[in-house]
Formats: sequence, structure tokens, C-alpha cells
Amino acid sequence: MELTPIGILCFLAAILVIARPLSIGLFVLAAFLPLQTAAAVNLTSVGGTSLICAHILGGALVGAFMMRPKLAGDAIRDAAARPATLLLLLFVCYAVFSAFFMPKLFAGEINVYSLSRPSPTSNGISLSPLYPTTGNLTQSFYMTLNLFLFAIVAFIMSRRGGLRQATALINVITAVHIVFALLSVVPTFGPAAAILEFVRTANYSILSHHTIVGMKRIIGSYAEPSAFGSISMSLFAWNFIRFLQTRGLWYFVASGLLLICIVLSFSTTAYAVMSLLIILWSLHTVYTLIRRGLTSDHLTALFSSALASSLLIAFLFYEPLRLQAYALVEILFGQKMQSASGIERSAWNMQAINNFIQTGGLGVGLGSARTSSLATALLSNVGAIGAILYLAFLGSSFLRAGRREVKIEITRETIYARRLFVAARAGAIALLLSQMIAGGLIDAGLLFFVFAAIATSAYPERRKAPKSADPTLSGVTAPPLWYAKKQPKDELAALFSPQRRAPAE
Repeated sequence: MELTPIGILCFLAAILVIARPLSIGLFVLAAFLPLQTAAAVNLTSVGGTSLICAHILGGALVGAFMMRPKLAGDAIRDAAARPATLLLLLFVCYAVFSAFFMPKLFAGEINVYSLSRPSPTSNGISLSPLYPTTGNLTQSFYMTLNLFLFAIVAFIMSRRGGLRQATALINVITAVHIVFALLSVVPTFGPAAAILEFVRTANYSILSHHTIVGMKRIIGSYAEPSAFGSISMSLFAWNFIRFLQTRGLWYFVASGLLLICIVLSFSTTAYAVMSLLIILWSLHTVYTLIRRGLTSDHLTALFSSALASSLLIAFLFYEPLRLQAYALVEILFGQKMQSASGIERSAWNMQAINNFIQTGGLGVGLGSARTSSLATALLSNVGAIGAILYLAFLGSSFLRAGRREVKIEITRETIYARRLFVAARAGAIALLLSQMIAGGLIDAGLLFFVFAAIATSAYPERRKAPKSADPTLSGVTAPPLWYAKKQPKDELAALFSPQRRAPAE
């Protein structure tokens, strides 16, 4: 076991998470969450497995809840009443069962592309007979942690002032993500190089020197441009939606910087997800325009689109940039499937489908097979049962629309909840699309489940009356400034008038 320098800082932070109010622990976790190459411990005896700081702090947050029996009891009762948590629990239980049972049931009979790292003398990833590996253990740990984190975040966000904490939580994640993106742009600068070396301690292949059409691809605090681009796209979706809702300066600046991060990652996945989100957003805009008429949100969206299109056209008029853009598109899209990486990833997906058929739809077990899409990862690893449970969880957390036949009390809280539900759903959908395009694992990452938890707790038709503040949870007992009594009906009707925008937060 190898303890890294950042690991010492991580364990000190874990003590802080356990000892201090839980809202502080949540923000400590948020500060470490983007550092996906920061390993606290490298387990040399377990195939060189790296324990990432964010996972350790997530475990510390779970431990902090368990050390507070009353609060843990409230969280369990909240989880029992939340369909999304119960469905995720069923999925994780089945997935963990498959991780330990299926590799033994089909041992030696089926070939898979294993998650285990190849030996130093091997050339790439090759087919090997199915046997229990460390991947079954690590993926079971990650999915169990995702379950606990989802339940805890949803519980915290459903309490009074919780949604304000959700906003601050994503703001912290966004700020750390952008800071390390800037540091990776100038790694030759002394302090920047030292900070990146301090953070990049995991036993991963850090692809920090890749270039494309003569330009360097930035990876921030991640191991590769694809992961960095996907997270940047997800955070951009959240911040851009929040900008449309609030016209806030922070969201405007964050959206601009994240858009630059996406462009400079030169990630095919990020570019494809952005294209899909633009299509979905355009369809939704047309739908709302037909239903509610022209609003200030439509004007803002139209102005943003016109500005972005004008800048793109202006750049393409400059011949060197136009030629470079053509070369970039050809490399990222035209030659992608014919490249060695594209051929290899296609083989992973084909073998994953074969594994699903060979096991009669049962799957080879969580963490047994490597793929290049979340869809094939679900089918090959946890089979039809696991895939159905996972889809049910998605549908009960953020892939749903408000039911118009349900009447809810319209207050400033419910308006704020609607806004956060839309923003969190956008962030989660961006990550989901990234996983569907190029996800090799079922584990979509902690940020995905944070977004899903925020969307679940902010779902307007399920918002409950705010409970009394818990000093153990928030450290304060006074109600937040944004919480107010129900407004007069005539003022509330004006909030949703096509001619007026909801009041600034």
C-alpha cells in the first residue's frame, strides 16, 4: 500500500467531514470531486488499484451519517419514501450479487474484455476467459458508494435550505474544475506543474501530452481529454440553464469558460453531446414557444444562438482557421471509426453483445466486461434485469416531466425547485449521453448521482413542506432569506405570464 502526499491531506479532510456539521462535509467532498486523478492510496497488492480521494471522502460522509443515529434514521425513512432511491437500491443489490455470482457461474466458458489492467508485456486489451477479478470488487464498491451518496444528497437537498446548498455545491465543483483546467493549459509554469504533479497520483495513464492539428488537448484534473470534456459539458449544461433562469454574472462567466474547456478538450464525445443537447434544447424551445408564446427566455436563447453562430461564421471566414477546422472535423469524426481506437472500441461493444446472448440475458457480472457504451455495459454486465432496474431509476429521478394534473402550492420555494430540477436534469442528461456514446463502465461517476439526487429532491410535484432546520445538518436554525410565505394569487399569476419573467433569486 502506497500513501500519497495528497492522501495525507485527504485523510485530514475526512476527519473534518466526520467531526464537523454535515453541510461542511458535503462542500469538502465537492472540492475534491473534480480531482479524478488524485489517489489517496495505491493498493499495489490489489492489482495497483487506486483509491481516489473523492471516494474516500464520500465514504467519510456516509460514516458521518452513521455516527449520528437520529439523522441516519431520518435519512433512511426519507430513502424508503423515495422511489428513485429504492429502485437504485434494487439495482445495486442485484449488480453486486451478479459481480460475485456470475463470474463463478460462467467461469472459463465465456471470453470477455476484462477491466483488469493488462500485463506490461501485453499489447493492449485482449480477450480472456471470464474469471473473478478485482474489477468485480472495485465496481461493487463504487456502485454502493453511489447509492449512499445519492440517498444522502437527496435527503439533505429535500430539507429547508437544501436547494440553496445544491446551488453552492455545484458552484464549488465548477470553480475547482475551471481552476485545474487553467493550470493544465500552462503546465510548464513552475507552480502549475507542481500542483498538477501533487494531484496526479493515481495509477492511470495520464494523457497530458496529446495534441491534435498542432494544438494541445487540455485534460484538467482528469486522466484523458474525453473524461474532461464530458464533465465540462455537464457543468456547462447546468451553468448555462442557470444563466437563462437568473441572468447571473457568475453563471455567464462560468458558462463561457466551460465552453472554452469543451472546445480545447477536442473530445469527439463532448462535441457529439453538445450537438445532441442543442437539438433537444431547440425542440424544447419550439414546444414551449407554441404552448406559452414568446418569453424573455426565448429572446435570451435566440440572442445567445445568434451570437455564437456569428462568431463561428466570422472565424471560418479566416482561411487558416477554416482549414484547421476542416482538418479537426475530419480527424474527430471522419477518421474516428477507422482509427485503431475506434476499431478496438467497436470490438468491445460487439463482444459485450455476444456476452449478453451467451449468458441468456443474465450478464457476466458487474465489473467483468469492458465496453464502449453504457447500453452495452448494462446488457453485458448485469443483463436484462439490471438494465430494466437502471432504466427505472433514471425514469424516477430526472428523466421525467412535471405532471400538470397535480396541483401544488406555488411559492418562491417551488419556483426555485422547478428551476433547479431543470438545471440538474440538463447536467445529468449531458453525462448520460456521454456514457451512452463512450462509457466503458456502468459507474457514471459521483457527479452524475449528485445531479440525479438534486433533480429528485427538487422535483416540483414531490416537494414537501420544509422541515425545521437541523443544527447538526446545516449549522443554522434560522430560515434562509429566500424562503418566504405564499404570495398573493395575483402576484403568483404574474410570475408565469408570458410577458414577465420570474423574479430574480
